[in-house]
Amino acid sequence: MNNESTDISRAPQEDTTGRPDAPERLNALQRYHILDTPPEEAFDHITDLAAHVLDMPMAVVNFIDAERQWFKSCVGIEDIRETPLDQAFCNITIRTPGLLVVGDTLKDERFTGNPFVAGPPHLRFYMGMPLTSPDGYRVGTLCVMDTEPRTVSKQDRATMRKLAGVVMDELEMRATESQRAYRELQNREKRLRDLANSVPGVVFRVRAIPAGGAPRTKMEIRGEFISGYAEQLLGYPVEEHDPADAFRWFIERVPAAHRRDFRDSIAEAVEAGAQWEHEMPFVRPDGTRIWIRAASTPDPNATRSDELVYNGVLLDNTIQKRAEAQLRRSKEEAEEMSRLKSSFLTNMGHEVRTPLSSIIGFAEVLNDMELEGPARRFSRLMHRSSKRLLDTLDAVLYLSQLEAGSVSMQPAPLSASATLYDVASSFQAKAKAKNLSFEVDLPDSTAESVFDRDAFERVLSCVIDNAVKFTSEAGRVSVRMQAEPETIVVTVADTGVGIDVAFFPHLFTAFKQSSTGNRRAYEGSGLGLTIVQQLLKLMQGSMVVRTTPGEGTTFTVRVPRYVEKAGSARQDPFLS
Repeated sequence: MNNESTDISRAPQEDTTGRPDAPERLNALQRYHILDTPPEEAFDHITDLAAHVLDMPMAVVNFIDAERQWFKSCVGIEDIRETPLDQAFCNITIRTPGLLVVGDTLKDERFTGNPFVAGPPHLRFYMGMPLTSPDGYRVGTLCVMDTEPRTVSKQDRATMRKLAGVVMDELEMRATESQRAYRELQNREKRLRDLANSVPGVVFRVRAIPAGGAPRTKMEIRGEFISGYAEQLLGYPVEEHDPADAFRWFIERVPAAHRRDFRDSIAEAVEAGAQWEHEMPFVRPDGTRIWIRAASTPDPNATRSDELVYNGVLLDNTIQKRAEAQLRRSKEEAEEMSRLKSSFLTNMGHEVRTPLSSIIGFAEVLNDMELEGPARRFSRLMHRSSKRLLDTLDAVLYLSQLEAGSVSMQPAPLSASATLYDVASSFQAKAKAKNLSFEVDLPDSTAESVFDRDAFERVLSCVIDNAVKFTSEAGRVSVRMQAEPETIVVTVADTGVGIDVAFFPHLFTAFKQSSTGNRRAYEGSGLGLTIVQQLLKLMQGSMVVRTTPGEGTTFTVRVPRYVEKAGSARQDPFLS
């Protein structure tokens, strides 16, 4: 059989739809996005089938751009992924509208000088079918080859046409899916842009690029996206500027005094590949000064290992910064007022204590004299009132020291049970005068502990004093201590008047008392429990109060048994 050029009777004429450099044909090829893609089973199955059915040692699906022939799938050809067009058999195939059959390449002047004919693999037979797009452009070929001359049957020709059709069906399906994915990607990008533009902050994306191969400490920051809110917040003309210039535009408006910290924070985050957060002042083009809070995280899907892509947001932090500044001013003013108050109370203590001590002394002298009638009553009233005033003054001064933080704990070894016994004993006479049943239940051990003795005694004195004070005659007061491994627990229970529900929330409020006025039922400064609360915080302890109006009250005090140094309270007292 004579050597054939095509399967049509007349000689083929060159068609511009198959000319390699024709722009329209190249556009048709690019629509499939097939060049330089990884191997795929769908195309490998076709070349395997072509080689098997046609009994050929070599089969190829290739695509041709303006300068090369690129192999998508190969059977029988190794280590070759592409060839120049001047060496490509298929360069001739795509110029013809039908099947090209070359029975013996040595007898066809178009191929005798081809390096693949003259040299390895010494091709002698070639049959190729153009891969033609639906709009008529030939983008590549399906071909089979042999190292021996061959003749082909009509059935072989039909098989090549059908297999080429299968290749095009696969390409079209890929293109359809690709277009659908591309449209979905565009829609998603539009939705994301719309979302970014609706956020009350500037959404941005920047790429950190090594400057001339330098390490990450020297990176060029290039913007890739900035949302439309930048115009409202920053005064940045989004429509007029390329996003690549946004970073340079932004940093020029960071005040010079803050610019280095801003750059250093970026360099530190980029070098570590870590999240970046920073606050900085910013001057808008109209001169308005605002505060910006920036936060961004590196994109784990960045394509290049030597680059970092950051996605983040810029938020207006002006109101918060102003509030913080006002809070600092208020804190400073409060501290100054507290200092002045402490100074005033200290001075008042010195100024009042001396004459008050004299009044108490004079009252005691008068009480020792055998006065009669109103004089005796007035001297006793003067003595009692002066003592009450002195007690109130001492409590006010001590509370002011607690609030000013000038009272520190001095932990020392002591016997908790012995300390409680000494304090409780001091109230025996007062309880006896009211005909109270006064019970003290101590643990068997000495309850050796380490904490501040003075603070512990003050807490115990206040709680026991309240129990005795608010319990009517013939009532009962019980004081009990438990020495747990880590905690000392003191429970003081009484059968007194209890605490009114309305007053309970104010139990630890300074100067608050359940009865007020000159005719109040119980005397006191109203500072005792306030001081107890402050001391328990310093002792890292707590207190629980349970009460039933008309039936009595129980105070449960818990303090750590061993405190090596002063500390702040772990919790506030809990009222129930």
